[in-house]
Amino acid sequence: MYKLTNFYIIFISLVRFLFRGKANKKPQGVKSVLVMQATPNLGDMVCITPVFRAIKQKYPDSKIYLMSKGKGAEIIKGNPYIDEYMSSAESPFKLIKKLRDKKIDFAVATNPSTSGLGVLYLSGIPCISSFVISGPQKIYSRLYDIMIKLVTQIPLKAGVYIPAQYLNLLKPIGIQTDNIQFELFFSKEADKTVMDFLSDNNVSPNHDFMVAIAPGGSTDIRWWAAEKYAALADYLFKKYQAKIFFIGAGSDRKPIEDVVSFMDKQTKYFNLLNQPIEEFKAFMSRVNLVIGNDSGPMTIAKAFNAAQMVFIGPTDEREYQLPNGPLNRIIKSETRGEPVTNSTNWISYDEKEAKRQMAEITLEDGTNELDILMKNLGK
Repeated sequence: MYKLTNFYIIFISLVRFLFRGKANKKPQGVKSVLVMQATPNLGDMVCITPVFRAIKQKYPDSKIYLMSKGKGAEIIKGNPYIDEYMSSAESPFKLIKKLRDKKIDFAVATNPSTSGLGVLYLSGIPCISSFVISGPQKIYSRLYDIMIKLVTQIPLKAGVYIPAQYLNLLKPIGIQTDNIQFELFFSKEADKTVMDFLSDNNVSPNHDFMVAIAPGGSTDIRWWAAEKYAALADYLFKKYQAKIFFIGAGSDRKPIEDVVSFMDKQTKYFNLLNQPIEEFKAFMSRVNLVIGNDSGPMTIAKAFNAAQMVFIGPTDEREYQLPNGPLNRIIKSETRGEPVTNSTNWISYDEKEAKRQMAEITLEDGTNELDILMKNLGK
């Protein structure tokens, strides 16, 4: 049924194209903007937060809608630039009606789907901006290649910082900015809950060095070995007297439990698996250092300007990580070679090679970079 609906949406879009033409007409005024984020992943949602700010700064009287699903609403809760959240979980036809009623002037599809583009196009939005990949690509279907021709096309480049490329989607309405700082917000109630928890466990953000460790992520080819994380946690606890917190959600339970099973019994830690998102944001604002794989929690670290140490194996670090700096350390094997996945190819890759690229990062690589970072932090 889902596929039939998608084909119908695409077919109607193509028929309408014969009469309407492309959705590439710059609006006379920008009073309402829709941002569609098809995937509600934590990291992807955080990475588009500069988009909301850029729109509101250029068009302060505009109304900004965010359309997503899942935990999207919780992640962006409290964002002052977003006027209304819309769930994309409804039927395409209901969404089309809602969007028509709102008379959207401009829409961006930051992580587009074929049917999502069809919904935007059939909503009568005069200008729609979305990514197109030139050359060989392995993430979008042939139907998407057809649908993208109905809207304004913005090139998506492999090996280039993705959050900056999201901002390129705003060029059709005259927005050009290099402010890529992520922003997240949380309630006073959530902050109080976190502070009460820390106080009850004799942890003081003003005096203790708090380290959040995220050993999981969306796919295990990005996971650094559990026994290495365990040794690194022991090292942090013994050498730097760090307060250690494991963070993650859902399927991150296994990598966290695996790490704990290898740790020294004397190393104290807190397991914050499945912490409510609002409290998670508040907690991360208090953390001094975040250590993890190339995953969502590392984007949270950037939002709150925490120091971070990220292990990179089969992914292209240029796409979601900032270059090495005093408080930002990227750790990868010297023998890695070219990463096997990137923003234009994360579906078809050599899994054995991907795991090798992660496995060859040694514990010594981790402790050496940690010592450099800790020295920069004055520890």
